[in-house]
Amino acid sequence: MRLTIVDRYILREATQVWIAVMVVLILILASNSLVQLLGKVVEGELTGQVILPFFLLHLTSYFVTLIPLGLFLALLLSFGRLYAESEMAALGACGIGLARLFRPVVILGMIGAGLTAVLTLWASPWAERASAEITARVAAESEFAGLAPGRFNRVGNGVVLFAETRADGGGLREVFVVSPADEGGEHIVRANAADERVDRESGRRYLEFTDGHRYTTKPGSDVARSITFAAHGIHIPSQSVEVSGTDAEGMSIRRLLERGQPKHIAEFQWRVSLPIACFLLALSALPLAHTTPRKGRYGKIAIALLLYLAYSNLLVFARDMVEEETVPAAAGMWWVHIVTVVAVAALVAHRVGWRWARSLIFNRGGVGV
Repeated sequence: MRLTIVDRYILREATQVWIAVMVVLILILASNSLVQLLGKVVEGELTGQVILPFFLLHLTSYFVTLIPLGLFLALLLSFGRLYAESEMAALGACGIGLARLFRPVVILGMIGAGLTAVLTLWASPWAERASAEITARVAAESEFAGLAPGRFNRVGNGVVLFAETRADGGGLREVFVVSPADEGGEHIVRANAADERVDRESGRRYLEFTDGHRYTTKPGSDVARSITFAAHGIHIPSQSVEVSGTDAEGMSIRRLLERGQPKHIAEFQWRVSLPIACFLLALSALPLAHTTPRKGRYGKIAIALLLYLAYSNLLVFARDMVEEETVPAAAGMWWVHIVTVVAVAALVAHRVGWRWARSLIFNRGGVGV
């Protein structure tokens, strides 16, 4: 297919706007994601070493949503500018109608759908599995590394730890610990420092406290034992962590089809539906972008976004219905796309009437816009 000057012009304009919109949306979501990850570090759920991998993996999942939305907004803004600056009227006067203008839209829609398919079918499930593996590895390797200074941390069974600061080497300073005693009661430890140690023979991890005191109390007794120590260790059992690679979100396409349960069918249809939605949104942008110079290029943005939200919510609703077996798996989420195709056809018919359909069927050329 040979591209005309008009095709290349529209492709260039829409691609530039698409890139600009994507950059803005990514910056917004990336900053929000970074704040959430830093909050988890403060709460002790994650360590600083995994911030960058988690951040990049989250971006992969964000692109699944941003590519269709960015393309939709880019086409709306691009064609809105052409309408507002009377360029669409000039194209119509030259005999270039809506049918011809759909060609660059279809090209961009196929590119967007292809990128979305790569992300949703392969990259996004891989990112889910990688995030689960990182979380499991951090929790298994060192629970001590996730302890947050300045707050009470619950570690192990009944052990509560508080530290004022963390040293440059990773150790804790000015530590206060309450742990259950074997003979009943509680051990209260106050130490100047605490560092993680690993026993070479058993491989057990424990906290070694230095320069402190240990007090042992029993319920109902007024007597407390006090011990001053130069070094004292407390074993902290590691939490049992399993990698959530068996979740539907992290499964490959082959495993989803092998399982065949409702949640796996819903996940499979969701992944396939996102590229289809990207293509249909691109097609709907051209009739939705119609405006007049007096209304400006942003005249239909609000209506278009409402339609986008309706389409997205219908997809989520259909996915829940498949997962809950409310609708047969054969019907699944496909009815949402059928409704969208009918809506796009209605938008085009409302825009130019049925002359466009007749000219397309009988190959009579473009219809003026």
